[in-house]
Amino acid sequence: MIHKKLFVVGELNIDVKLNNINGFPILEEEILADNLTITMGSSSAIFASNIASIGINTSFCGMVGNDSFGSFILDELKKKQVNTTYIIESVEYKTISRGICIY
Repeated sequence: MIHKKLFVVGELNIDVKLNNINGFPILEEEILADNLTITMGSSSAIFASNIASIGINTSFCGMVGNDSFGSFILDELKKKQVNTTYIIESVEYKTISRGICIY
């Protein structure tokens, strides 16, 4: 059997999802959501996680901040058996959110 290896290079970020928002956003007014979910974002990271979960030896190259969001992303990748050796943990930059999904 041939053993396949994959090396993925990409950005790493989180997605913040707000669920059950009480109304539409209004300028300079606070609108509450009943639920907030944080998930791993980045198409390349999601791709790497899915490929690793079907048994392909997968490594990821990217950068996260040395913060709680960075730790969250690293933990999620490791849970899916993605090699995180090539991910830099920056003390200078923070892990970012690429957007808010509203449901």
